[in-house]
Amino acid sequence: MNTATVNSFATKPTAEPTATHLCMYVNQSPSIQVIRLNPSAVGCLERTVWPGQRLLFEAPLAATLDVYSGQLSHAILADRVPCRELAIADDATFQDAAAA
Repeated sequence: MNTATVNSFATKPTAEPTATHLCMYVNQSPSIQVIRLNPSAVGCLERTVWPGQRLLFEAPLAATLDVYSGQLSHAILADRVPCRELAIADDATFQDAAAA
């Protein structure tokens, strides 16, 4: 089952607003993952991602996405992905990714 979820999150007010970009993460593993956006100063994003699920979110390119896998009682940090690698360049890129 391929689903896409879009998440918006409130950013904390700052003197200089940080530009955010649309990003997409796909859980390509056979197990449930928990993802957490860092740094938390840009807002709070923590989601459970099922195998095959696509998650759309907005984040600054300097942020990282921590991916935890394993059982919920002892999840371990499996990967740390820079958001610049998850950024969707334009609508055509999104359409191609959604069709896959």
